[in-house]
Amino acid sequence: MTALLVGLCVALAAALGLSWLRWMVWTRALGRRMNRVVLQLDPTPEPEELSLADLVGRMEAGAEQSVIDTHLAVEQQRRLRLAIDEVNVGVVVADQDGAMVVQNPIAKQFLAARHGAALVGAAVTDLLEAACLGRSGQRTVTLTGPPSRVMEVLARPLFDGQRPMGAVVVVEDQTDGARIDRIRRDFVSNLSHELRTPVGAIALLSDTLVGEDDLKVRSRLVERIGLEAERVGLIID
Repeated sequence: MTALLVGLCVALAAALGLSWLRWMVWTRALGRRMNRVVLQLDPTPEPEELSLADLVGRMEAGAEQSVIDTHLAVEQQRRLRLAIDEVNVGVVVADQDGAMVVQNPIAKQFLAARHGAALVGAAVTDLLEAACLGRSGQRTVTLTGPPSRVMEVLARPLFDGQRPMGAVVVVEDQTDGARIDRIRRDFVSNLSHELRTPVGAIALLSDTLVGEDDLKVRSRLVERIGLEAERVGLIID
């Protein structure tokens, strides 16, 4: 009976020792894993290996900082999206796979359009696909209306150093600019036409005046030159 009890005690002690050894091995492995996690959260080197309690404390502090950083990142992303929504141009941002991740309200109108404005949406899609492959592009789309509109679509790839990050497309209404350019061209053309007649007359009268000896004719020519010069002055005014 005594031998049996001794044997049971020895077996129990061996089992407890093995369990304790496994517990120590598991604890040290857990400590090393936690230490790697802590170093990812806070890469500041430590002079010696941290205790389990210190590791837990560092992990709690790192987790709290991660929550704060995540909140700030969310706030920054929301602030950026609100700012993009407020600009008076269409903005579309795609990731490196070409999926559209940001569309402000102006851009959505063109992307969802079914009639003439759908030409702008098609230009956005085509240029965005090319920009995601690293090719910049620009296209002018004229909508007959009414009212007629001139839309400029500009696409650029996005890079983080050498790493592609996607692309951005901007859609801007250039109707007023095109109208001003047209007015300026018409003005220059009309002004050139109006000035051509009196300037040509002055040149012709001057050539005639050079070879004219009759004082009366010379006087009439000078008078005509003066009238044409006044006409030029009126046009300039």
